[in-house]
Amino acid sequence: MTKVGFPMQVISINKHNYKVNIEKSERKTIAIQLVAPYALKIKLPLQISNNEIKTILLKKAKWIYNKNQIILKNESIHINQNIEFDSLILFKGQLIKISPYHNNSISTIFLDQNQLYINSKNKQEIAREIKAWYIKEALSYLSERNIFWCKKMNLKINRLTIKEQKTCWGSCSSKKNINYNWRIIMAPLSVIDYLIIHELSHLIHLNHSADFWDHVAFYCPNYKDERNWLKKNSYILSSLFSK
Repeated sequence: MTKVGFPMQVISINKHNYKVNIEKSERKTIAIQLVAPYALKIKLPLQISNNEIKTILLKKAKWIYNKNQIILKNESIHINQNIEFDSLILFKGQLIKISPYHNNSISTIFLDQNQLYINSKNKQEIAREIKAWYIKEALSYLSERNIFWCKKMNLKINRLTIKEQKTCWGSCSSKKNINYNWRIIMAPLSVIDYLIIHELSHLIHLNHSADFWDHVAFYCPNYKDERNWLKKNSYILSSLFSK
């Protein structure tokens, strides 16, 4: 697929300046993502001119404003912002605190109640061990829930893989391979189940047709709520380890 990148632009929307990263490709739809406070990424079909971009963004001004407010609020309460002792991070939809633990006779890192204890003192080592812990927990839990939903939906996959991504939460290939973003382990359990049901439903419908959504709704009647939670909170899940 042909992709074309353009220099960063600054566009004023409702008296606020936003940095806009523009990417064009052989796609049919427009995708707008707020990647940080006052920073947008917009993906466009090749035929849309640069002069049309501001008009497109102005039509989405209210959505951009609301999304930006959510990001600012999340940053103000410092969730998923730092990897150091006493910082708050998300795990299965719950806030947990990174806490020191000085005992070399037990595991380097472990969760007890809402405290994630770790022996390490070096900040880089803390970050490395916490990320590895997240990935391990994601593989374990997603594998377990994938087996559960495969049995319930009478489906079978070829391979499950945990990937390092920021905003793509899952994918399903025609070879019945399922990929999940390890960051989804930060989301509430109901959201994780929705994602699994979503990707497994692609084993039957490799599209987002009405039949596909009917299939998702059969197993996850509140899927719209779970999908909206993920849309509204994707930034906070993506912010950890992003710097």
